[in-house]
Amino acid sequence: MKGPRIIVKQLASSRHVRKWRDHCMTALGGATDRFGQESADDLIVWQLSSANNRPLARSTRAYGSFEDANDAATAIRAHAGQITYRSLKLTSRSEYVWIGSLDSQSVLISARIYSTVRDARDSIVVVSGALPDATVESAARALTRGAR
Repeated sequence: MKGPRIIVKQLASSRHVRKWRDHCMTALGGATDRFGQESADDLIVWQLSSANNRPLARSTRAYGSFEDANDAATAIRAHAGQITYRSLKLTSRSEYVWIGSLDSQSVLISARIYSTVRDARDSIVVVSGALPDATVESAARALTRGAR
């Protein structure tokens, strides 16, 4: 079985781009400048996945090319020990995410919303252990209908 990996992929439709950005904006409080100014052509993202293909984390910004996204993911992995994580409560209901920052810049975010802060914190432990050992898959993958 493969170990954890970072998959660089292209979001294939505006619906996928919108869902990805909505997740980031919700977690980051709607401040788009906190995760970069993407253009309409920036459709390439990266995602950290576990050995069993479970999404663990995703980039907090989109990139204009596979090379840029691959370079960013490789740099973040190389500095994994310097990333500071914090969990955030999103609403008055029980919804939590976490953000990973490097040099005060948000660089990765939880791949999902958690119902308890304990689950969000447990996810941080898993990600902080998986990220340094992850391999970066630079093969172009398009996210299409029905795929996650």
